[in-house]
Amino acid sequence: MSAPAAPNAAAATAVAAGASAHQGRAAPFDALPDELVLAVLKQLQWFKGRFRSAALVCKRFHRLLLSPSLLDHLHFELPGGSDDMQRTANMVATWLCRHATGKVTRLRLASDFPLNPGMGEDIGEASDVLDGLLALIPALNSNGQLEHLAVTFCAPVTGPVPTSALWAFAMRSLKSLELDYTEWGGCIMIQLQLALLTGLHTLKLTSTLLEFPAGNVPCFPPALTRLSMHGFPEPVMPPQMSSLSQLRSLQLDSLMVGPQAYRPLQALQALKRLDNVSTAVPACLSSLSGLDTLTLDTCTGRREQVAAATEAALPHLTALTQLVLGAAPAVPAALTALTNLARFGWTAGSGRDNEKRPKPDSLQLPGGAWLAGLQELSAPSAMLDASLAELAPTATPSLRQVSVPGFSDNLLPVQGRILAWASTHPGMRRLDINWVRSEGTLRALVAALDRNAALSIGFGSGSSSGQYLAKLWPEAEQA
Repeated sequence: MSAPAAPNAAAATAVAAGASAHQGRAAPFDALPDELVLAVLKQLQWFKGRFRSAALVCKRFHRLLLSPSLLDHLHFELPGGSDDMQRTANMVATWLCRHATGKVTRLRLASDFPLNPGMGEDIGEASDVLDGLLALIPALNSNGQLEHLAVTFCAPVTGPVPTSALWAFAMRSLKSLELDYTEWGGCIMIQLQLALLTGLHTLKLTSTLLEFPAGNVPCFPPALTRLSMHGFPEPVMPPQMSSLSQLRSLQLDSLMVGPQAYRPLQALQALKRLDNVSTAVPACLSSLSGLDTLTLDTCTGRREQVAAATEAALPHLTALTQLVLGAAPAVPAALTALTNLARFGWTAGSGRDNEKRPKPDSLQLPGGAWLAGLQELSAPSAMLDASLAELAPTATPSLRQVSVPGFSDNLLPVQGRILAWASTHPGMRRLDINWVRSEGTLRALVAALDRNAALSIGFGSGSSSGQYLAKLWPEAEQA
């Protein structure tokens, strides 16, 4: 009788037997269907991870990476630094012409960090790169399939939009166009040929300066329903905006306009959403009685005028279901007229800007029937604490979610009262607060969760009112 094999010898025998049993059989990953492999490949970084790395692994990866489902949406980032940007731009252009022509429907091109002229980086060369990529795009649209185009350049580039009438004519299939020249000194020059993009329904323009043609000749696409503009060179809005009869959503960010500068808005009777960040409240705001969503965030220095204008306009905006106010010196009493309001956000004083912070005695929310339909509320700790009686469960039966930016660990008594109220409100399902840094706050949270098992707690930074405002109930992107 032979002696039993040693443990290491037995293990070696088992491995050898397993290896021989799997000879000629495909590796487990190779046995996966294409659909699962595609799902894995979609998680890779766009150009560098997919086409410069994974495509070299095997013929199957190379074939799948060129499948229509991966060529449909493309996103390329160009490195900062003129030499790297030019070299990568040439590679991207060659690859797009070879593989994506007639296939890509959503294309995003971006530079990943700003150029630095002080370090010898050539801004002119960055403009040449941008011009070359824009000139290439019509050729990619050979089947009229390109619907969404976004170009983000962190460089002070200047250029016309569109680059020519032929460019606009070839890009009539576009439904969404986003141009973002975010670095200080950039300029987007709107041309009359922009109106040739007859299929465009979403337009987003971001730059230090936005230049529009002189006169009232329409330059906006006639079918435009969503418009976002950040930056104005003039103290008035472009008069061509009055031709946008189908516009439903308008986002404005300009620090150079006064109350009378918004006169073209009076013609936009189809407008449902207005997000306005500027130094003033539009004088014509009360005429936009069809508004469903309104955001007013103004700079310091005109707070009394802002308060008076807001108080005068709100009673005419009874169709509002969502309202966000920032930098006002007091809560407007006219809120009581907004009986359809489902979401209310107050950003003044939610961050660390002491100049924007109202006095505590002006933060109390007015009581009344307007609270009965309120479903979501975003307000700083001081406002909630001052309004707990008005926010009693009997007065706010529909309230489900509350966000508290600036939930400071230095205000433990205030936190305790807010958590006690939230945990005893029968309809409350979610409370979003800042980070928790003290044992006292953590204990109060645990006690609140013990009292209300249906309540969930969310955590977020909410460190500044400006950043918080941008993330509060954003407009859903259209497909």
